[in-house]
Amino acid sequence: MKKIVIIGGGFAGVYATKHLLKRLRKEDVEIIMISEQNFFLFTPMLHEVATGGISKENIIQPLKRIFRSKQFSLMKAKALSVNTREKIVNTTLGNVSYDLLVLATGSKINFHNVKGAAEYSLPLRTLHDAFAIKNRIIRQIELAEETKDETQRKKLLSFAIVGGGPTGVELAGELAEFLKIMLCSHYKRVKHEEINIILLHRGQEILNMLQYYYQKRCRKRLGELGIEVQTSTGIIEVGKEYVIDDKHQRRDFGTIFWTAGFASQTVYAVGDCACLEIDGQRIPMLAQLAVQQSEVLAHNVAYALGFEDKPKMYKYKLTGFLLSVGQYFGVAGIKKVYFSGFFAWWLWRTIYLSKLLGFGNKLRVAIDWTLNFFYPRDTSEVEFS
Repeated sequence: MKKIVIIGGGFAGVYATKHLLKRLRKEDVEIIMISEQNFFLFTPMLHEVATGGISKENIIQPLKRIFRSKQFSLMKAKALSVNTREKIVNTTLGNVSYDLLVLATGSKINFHNVKGAAEYSLPLRTLHDAFAIKNRIIRQIELAEETKDETQRKKLLSFAIVGGGPTGVELAGELAEFLKIMLCSHYKRVKHEEINIILLHRGQEILNMLQYYYQKRCRKRLGELGIEVQTSTGIIEVGKEYVIDDKHQRRDFGTIFWTAGFASQTVYAVGDCACLEIDGQRIPMLAQLAVQQSEVLAHNVAYALGFEDKPKMYKYKLTGFLLSVGQYFGVAGIKKVYFSGFFAWWLWRTIYLSKLLGFGNKLRVAIDWTLNFFYPRDTSEVEFS
């Protein structure tokens, strides 16, 4: 029996496993997934959990529920090292041998060696991050409502988002909407006009990996939401309640979010941990590309095991791009057709809803979204461990 080990239970790992099980269902093959969590997290909707739009339970799916095949087994452990000569993966639960190894470890937050960024800013990558962000937002508003010190109040109501990529732009839009709805519903002593949200981006334009259309429409929408966008502004230090930019100017903020990027032959790499450059530029870390790569990877693993006649080359193809920027507004590009507004936002929700794994999760998210039309978002501060 051939043994395939897949390290990682994110988009790349899950879809690589799905394609492999489909291709090799009649073969004498065992697939072992090594993952630190026993669930798959649908990260494209994580910013909605961070701003009370949907419940955390609705964007996670147990891996053993996704894969019921007898060929599949899950090891909930952390991979520590790989010995490619001996074909052994060392984990927190012991050693695992393999015939073929797939690295789908995803990416981690890249703080770019900025002093204090890891200690004093809030990233958005995991469920724990989403709850930390939500709790921090609510706590800041509650403190601002009680304080009589105008300087402290101004700081408490100031939010900085460092990084103008897709995660930063979507978080900024959802944050503005969340605060607006929350203040109207629950916190009468804090006015919406007092809120200060600034998006700081090192590059010359936000969403610099995308076409100009996305940049222009998203920047306009962020302005409509009252969000200040400052480009060509790098951050060289983050403190407890401040940042210092590359012009050595100190700026005070009550909360700082960090969305400034991610870091990553019998061994295959797929998804965010794989680096592929086209014309000297690295392809973006997007779920749709991880899914595309996983299908090619499954074919090439089957070829390596002798079950396919020839290998397949991965061809980079961005089928389209969708971005949600707050309530009822999105930007979209399908082939060479670009549009924005309510329909693009509706399309974003429809397509991502269809990509969720599990009918139950799809139904629960749809119910959450429907209820949001009639009731305020969840503003409870819940500890998450």
